[in-house]
Amino acid sequence: MTLPELRQYMQELTQGTVYAGKTYIVGGAVRDYLLGIVPITDYDLCVALPGGGIKLGGLILETCKDATLCRVNKRFGTIGLKLCDISLDLAATRRERYTEGSRYPRVRYGSLLEDVYRRDFTINALMMSLDNAELLDLCKMGLDDLKQGVIRTLREPQLVLKEDPLRIMRAVRFATRFDFSFSDDLTLALRECSALVKSISGKRQAQELKLLQADGNLAKALELYSTLGIQQYLKPGEA
Repeated sequence: MTLPELRQYMQELTQGTVYAGKTYIVGGAVRDYLLGIVPITDYDLCVALPGGGIKLGGLILETCKDATLCRVNKRFGTIGLKLCDISLDLAATRRERYTEGSRYPRVRYGSLLEDVYRRDFTINALMMSLDNAELLDLCKMGLDDLKQGVIRTLREPQLVLKEDPLRIMRAVRFATRFDFSFSDDLTLALRECSALVKSISGKRQAQELKLLQADGNLAKALELYSTLGIQQYLKPGEA
């Protein structure tokens, strides 16, 4: 199922419901669609209603015989489905608060703008409305950064990386996958925060490395890890 096909399907499903005008395709699927990358098999939807992600997921399960439930996380208000040939994750718009030493934030319902600014990089914060396919770049940097090939955080980069050190490895993965460069302040923050990578479990590090290997970018990423001072903090035997 392509992004336009999913948008059309979801627009028809939500028409006349409380979800109409409140639901958006967001994140990597929108980014990849604009870059012309196919196929897209993983989609994220956000719903600007309290509890909206899980509730809309329930509606899909009730009305579509080709939908199956994969997981529900009530703590984060998310639900994962398999719909035909795609994976679909739905969540309510939210704001997050991190505590030191944990990658997992406290979550509260938030506005669409708050949901945008909780995300890692501007290129991952683009949204598409289900109703009319309107592209939303609420941070006003995502489209330009996508065109210019720049990876930039939405907030102060050291704060963003300290909240969740996995974002350090994700930044490298996106840079190598798309042949993008880092903004100057992100480059500095990646170097200064490199030691935080050791707080990521060996299992999670290995998952990131497998994604790089699957894309054929592992050698390129390891070189970038070395340049940024990250490689020394990879778990022995996991790289």
